[in-house]
Amino acid sequence: MTPLAWCVSGRESDHEFHIDTGNGYYGGYQFTIGTWQYVTRSMRVRWAPRADLATATQQTRAFLWLAPRDPSAWPNSLPACEGR
Repeated sequence: MTPLAWCVSGRESDHEFHIDTGNGYYGGYQFTIGTWQYVTRSMRVRWAPRADLATATQQTRAFLWLAPRDPSAWPNSLPACEGR
């Protein structure tokens, strides 16, 4: 896990990769279902249907794939963690 990924998952979920708080966001990086499905489809992988059901490693791979392509997915956490 990169320092950036660690920082973002800490800010998003306190590193709780299996979290489902009922707010429509899931996992360590708080993916929506739609974003998670988009990323896994784009990466051509077959992972769990929601981020909180995937492994921390899978979630981190998805984050590292999406973050440079769509930094707006983490409008507060990503800018705060960049440069750390």
